[in-house]
Amino acid sequence: MAALAFALTATVALMGATASPSNASTLRPSQPPVVAVPSHPSAANTVNKDDFFAGYSATPLHGLASASATFTIPTLNCSSGIDDPIYFGPYTDNNSAAATIRLVCNGTTPTYTYWLLTAAGLVDEPGAAAGDVVVTSVFQTGTWAEAEIHDLTNGEYWVADDDAAGTATDVFIGDNEPYATASLPQFTPTTFSSVQVNGDYLGFENPSQYIINRGSGTLTTSSALSDNGSKFSVTFKKSS
Repeated sequence: MAALAFALTATVALMGATASPSNASTLRPSQPPVVAVPSHPSAANTVNKDDFFAGYSATPLHGLASASATFTIPTLNCSSGIDDPIYFGPYTDNNSAAATIRLVCNGTTPTYTYWLLTAAGLVDEPGAAAGDVVVTSVFQTGTWAEAEIHDLTNGEYWVADDDAAGTATDVFIGDNEPYATASLPQFTPTTFSSVQVNGDYLGFENPSQYIINRGSGTLTTSSALSDNGSKFSVTFKKSS
């Protein structure tokens, strides 16, 4: 299973955010941007083990158009000083779009950023905070790909877009921990709600469930779907 790296020439728009327009540019993150894509499961109704990802994936039968999820940004515990990032939110299998919140420890201080990308590039902006309620969404058409984050707590809105065809077939929604050999900082349980794919509840798209399980056992779990297939949680179990 390989991680995906991204180019850094983005078209970025800032609307209703507190940062000035001069700050609404493509920013290089403090660590290389990667999104890890799990392998496809071999059987339905199986909890799949993966090195990187806990949550659910979906491959709509007639193509992927959109996905979205609402969640409260978890609190990151940085007492251990582990500095490997964690990403929460939806992303696609081939770089076409991701709308995530990036959590990373700077020493013993947690930081939270809006982390969005398309194939054109990356947006990594400050302003997010633990406890904020965010709506994270990705979209694609034959001529366009887009990632959006609405922070319902502070009113900020970030969008990254690309004027090329979106060609992703799979979407992953949950907790992405892309550094497979790294230990991970503890975070509070996170519930994803109003989870939709192509405008329908996630559960109607025959999704696949994942937990993060490495050589030492299970690091992060995902719950069964609830609320008519539109809700699930991810829970930290151990660092390594």
